[in-house]
Order: sequence, then C-alpha cells, then structure tokens
Amino acid sequence: MFKKIIKAYLILFVIFYIGYSLLNWFLTTKSGLFKIDNSYSNFWIPFIIIYIPVFFVLRPLVIKSGFKSKTQDGLLWVLFPFTISIPTAFSQDFFKDSSYGIIHLKYPEDVLEYPRERFFTIEEFQVKNDGFTLFKERHISGGRSKSLKVNNYYIAPMFGSNNDSISRVAYGLKFSTSLNHGLLFRDKQPEKIEAFNAKTAEEFSNYDLYKVTFFEKQMLSEDAEHFAVAWSGNNLLDSETEPVVLVGKKETLQQLLERKRNMTIYSVIICLTVAVGLLYIFEYFRK
Repeated sequence: MFKKIIKAYLILFVIFYIGYSLLNWFLTTKSGLFKIDNSYSNFWIPFIIIYIPVFFVLRPLVIKSGFKSKTQDGLLWVLFPFTISIPTAFSQDFFKDSSYGIIHLKYPEDVLEYPRERFFTIEEFQVKNDGFTLFKERHISGGRSKSLKVNNYYIAPMFGSNNDSISRVAYGLKFSTSLNHGLLFRDKQPEKIEAFNAKTAEEFSNYDLYKVTFFEKQMLSEDAEHFAVAWSGNNLLDSETEPVVLVGKKETLQQLLERKRNMTIYSVIICLTVAVGLLYIFEYFRK
C-alpha cells in the first residue's frame, strides 16, 4: 500500500502540474478567454482545487495505509496538497512569460497595436515627469506580528511622434516598504511614511530610463489595477481609453526567464523531496 501511495502521489503531481499549467496558459494567455487577476489564476486557484483530486485519488489509499489518524490528516490536508500546489503556483509566471517575445517599436503609441503582447522595446519617446500622478496603497498584513505595507504607484505620460497634449501610454514605477505595526511603533509611522513619500518622489523624478532594456505592460494584476487608479487622476492621460502602463526592466528578458525557470526547478525538486522523504519517515516509524 505504501508504494501505491507514492506512485499515485507522483502520478497526480505530474498530471496536475502539467494539466493545470497548460489549461491556465491557454485560457488566460494564449486565447485570452478568461480575464482574471494573475494572483488568482497563478496562485489561489491551484491551492484550492488541488484538494479535489487529493480527496478522490489519494484519500482512499491513505485510509487503507495503516497510518495513524493524525498522520493521515497531515498527509491529506497539508503535505500532499501543498507539495503539489506550491510548485504549480510558482511555475505559472515562468510558463506565461516564456510564451511572450519582445516587440520592437519606434514610438510608445505603437504599443496600442499589440493589445495581447506584454514585452516591448521603444526606440523614441519623451516623458514628462512633472506631469506624474501617484496612488498610495496601504494595507496591514501578518498575524500577531503585524506590519503596514506601504506601496506608492507613480505614472507619467509617454509621448512619441506626435505633439498631442494627451497621451494614451504611461510608464510606471512601484515603490514598496514595510513598517512595524505594533502598538509601540505606530506613533513613528507618519514620519516614516512622509520620508518614504519624499524619497520615492525624488527617485521617480530622477529615474534613468536610458538603462531600461525593455518594458513590461501591466496586465491582469493587482499592480495593474493600482496603476489604473493613478492613471485616472492624471489630466495628461486619456481617461476614455483603457490604461496602458509600461514598467521598465533593467535586466534582459533572458535573465528574467532564467531567474523564474530556476525558481520553478527548485520548487519542484524541494517539494518532491520533502513529500517523498516524509512519506518514507512516516512509513519507517509506522512499522
């Protein structure tokens, strides 16, 4: 029975990992049939739906395994679901990003001709940093040790070949910091936030766009929604069109994909090692 559990787990791992990745890529990237936030399609959905095949495929085998009831619960509710869903979730960014190439453009407004593309280089553009707008996003996270997450979303219009006073493309920068939200530290938060705001405003104004190797268009993400709020308050940006916000990258696309590929490989190896290793440990002490 023990060998059957390991075999069934490995088969389920492969089928779920490959099946969900292909389905997610096709529905959200290739065909664009589903317009859903990437944080849901890449992360939360696999963490939730993995319990369905675990219940129907692995639960009958675990019940017959002879493991103690607490061990069975740990396998079915924690070990199996997490060691399958974690590498699946961590791999989605790599699979999606690797399906895009870099589109080489002359002017920023040319981006509008490629609504489903994500990565671009732009040969000629002008930016009016004095026309920037800012959206400040704050939220509290953590359990007992709470922290205040502070995010500043800056955008500025990008202009190309025309001399229009209104732009349909902007470039954006996100700055983040975390502050201790404990009772003893809250009095210092306003001062630290004010200093953070001043620092990020200066960094945005002095941002060196010449060092940008390519731009990433913000799509189907929480960041895209927050940049859109900043867009709505800018009178130099077209309020009647869908926001197109480009974030500069100072690494090559190949470096970006290699970094995400390595994270994909490491997550698969670590989770499989943990799952199989713990199964052998539980089996050893069961005898």
